[in-house]
Amino acid sequence: MKFYHTLAALAVSTITSQAALIASTGFEVSEGFPNGAVTGGFNVTTADGAVWTAGGAGNYAGAWAGQALAGTQSAVIGNVNTDAQFITVDPSGADGVSTISFSWERFTTTTTALLVQHTTDVLDGGEVWATAETIVVAGAPGGGWEAETVSINQAGDVKVRFFLDGGVDSGGVSFDSVTVQSVPEPSAAALLGLGGLALILRRRK
Repeated sequence: MKFYHTLAALAVSTITSQAALIASTGFEVSEGFPNGAVTGGFNVTTADGAVWTAGGAGNYAGAWAGQALAGTQSAVIGNVNTDAQFITVDPSGADGVSTISFSWERFTTTTTALLVQHTTDVLDGGEVWATAETIVVAGAPGGGWEAETVSINQAGDVKVRFFLDGGVDSGGVSFDSVTVQSVPEPSAAALLGLGGLALILRRRK
């Protein structure tokens, strides 16, 4: 019995997972993002194949004093008299998303709810979004960048978005250093380990 317990422990330790980076951006000009206060949204495909889209008026990519965590630019949603503004990322080359990590800062004095959402629907305006996390944003700018990692853990053709909800009056939220990780898959070593375990158990019968 002790032998089997040892083998079981070996199998568990062998099953490792590997999540891959499938999308990342700092919203820089070198990646194809506009520079300056650009309204009406943007649609940029970065070198990793991910498509980044901002929807509606009051979405910007550009450079502002104190509003970039890395590089010279960040992206902003809000800052006009409307809510329901968003930035969406559609990663490429992976069947699922495990996490999205990002940093955010108040662009101006803001009171809103920042929703991190995901969907596997086609982005045709009729998609249904599930909310993975709600972040309360309040206060004046200059409070410092906040780092977040949100678990999505969804297989399939997953898109993720930042969505402002709660009646933005004259506030906005900046984003920078966004990374998206794929759903982990068993490593080759794990599969070999399980195969070896099966052979050992078969020979002991």
